[in-house]
Amino acid sequence: MKKLFSALFVFAIFWSCSEVPPFINYAEDIKLSVDTCFVSGTLPDKQDKNVLVEDISGVRCVNCPEAAASAHEIDLLHPNRIVIATLHPTSNVNLTTPIGNDTFNTQEAENIYQNIIGGSQGLPAGAVDRKKFDGEARISVAPSKWKAYAEQQLQLKSDVNLDLQAIGNKAERNVELTVNTIFTEDLNYPVHMTIMVLESKLVQPQATRSGIEEDYEHEDVLRFTYTNYSGLKLSDAPQSGLNCTKGFNVKIPEKLVWENVSIAVIIHRFDSEGKDVLHCKEVHLD
Repeated sequence: MKKLFSALFVFAIFWSCSEVPPFINYAEDIKLSVDTCFVSGTLPDKQDKNVLVEDISGVRCVNCPEAAASAHEIDLLHPNRIVIATLHPTSNVNLTTPIGNDTFNTQEAENIYQNIIGGSQGLPAGAVDRKKFDGEARISVAPSKWKAYAEQQLQLKSDVNLDLQAIGNKAERNVELTVNTIFTEDLNYPVHMTIMVLESKLVQPQATRSGIEEDYEHEDVLRFTYTNYSGLKLSDAPQSGLNCTKGFNVKIPEKLVWENVSIAVIIHRFDSEGKDVLHCKEVHLD
């Protein structure tokens, strides 16, 4: 179990034909409580790489519960090594239009789906580490392939070490999140950091093959990204030994159940050549 105070961690096919406009970030600039970087002459051992599984889902998608089960099977097999984010986009409306009294659809999920994962030919869909694997036509791959690709990625060491500290104040609905990164290789591309706020144990209706399940429990739902979908840039081309510490005050909306919330930090490439995840970790507000 990943704790808040721990620091060191066929499918139904429908086509979407609407054009996606360029993303404009209307959010306020993030105010950092800590923002330091320096180059260290001594390198730590590389951490084992954790893996991000992004499950693109919809409450009217009858095959999506099986995809969710596939993602959580991977998590059970590799505890504390997998971060799952269930993204409910705003497109594919025949599969994503809400059934219950809560909508999981977010613009952030849509932005990630279209602009990072690259969309798909239908739902369910998803990505492992936002990587285009050999032999695949796109980043988005079928859930039946997630396990094999995740286990392939789990064999790697990370080119950036990642450590998190989180101190929560439930009364004030605030989390003081400190993120430390140390690059263990020279990288010749820009690296960004995305912070996701996820919520689990959400009981809302879900379409299944046998009909609508009124009390279906949704897990790891992306509620919002604290950074914008493309992330906060850490470096244009980080050199080995670059050590950065960033501090954030993350407000948790009243709508979210505090004990069911987790915060995921994803370190990833972000340029025209790729969006691959270098490392990721998650803390739970329990």
